[in-house]
Amino acid sequence: MKHTLAVAFGQGRIRERWWGWFHAVIFYAFVVFLSGSFELLVQCIYPDWNWSHLIGESLAQINIWIQTYFAWLGIVAVVVLSVRRMVCRKRVYASIDAYIILVCIGLILSSHIASVSCLISQGNMSAAGLPVTGALGHLWGSDAETVRHIAMGVHILCISFFLVWIPRGKHLHIFLAFPAIFSQYRRYDDAGDGIIGATTPDISAYE
Repeated sequence: MKHTLAVAFGQGRIRERWWGWFHAVIFYAFVVFLSGSFELLVQCIYPDWNWSHLIGESLAQINIWIQTYFAWLGIVAVVVLSVRRMVCRKRVYASIDAYIILVCIGLILSSHIASVSCLISQGNMSAAGLPVTGALGHLWGSDAETVRHIAMGVHILCISFFLVWIPRGKHLHIFLAFPAIFSQYRRYDDAGDGIIGATTPDISAYE
């Protein structure tokens, strides 16, 4: 289990190459965004519900800060990985699937930032700790509410599309990383005790 957490959750193998750090940033951004996705799903049934009802205003604000910072980092990672695929075509196999996933991730992250900037623009959220996102909110003016609804709609649609597309493409390993690496590393000796296997995951699939 230690090795599974180190490789799958810690992204240990993928971070052995410089571009792997950007893949790791996107992975962690999605882990962080799980709480936001859950909130959106609940709001489809109870529109007025948000995390502040469960964990309080302060912790809910911190949660949004963390999501927003990871969204900015994720956008940088998406841009770097996209440029790498376009520039290093001889070394990196840039499939249509990869571009679709990167565009989808970019829209999910940017729509979150747009939504938060609208809340700040409307005075429903403090800009403290989010100077860039707060400055972005000044662009919307009186259209902030409309932009927020569009951003939330894009966010939900892209998440739904992402979940539908993933099983049909090579990026299914995002969800299967934990069981795959656990089964690869985990072996049993004659006494039935677990031992560590000699093989390590092939990271070429992350190219």
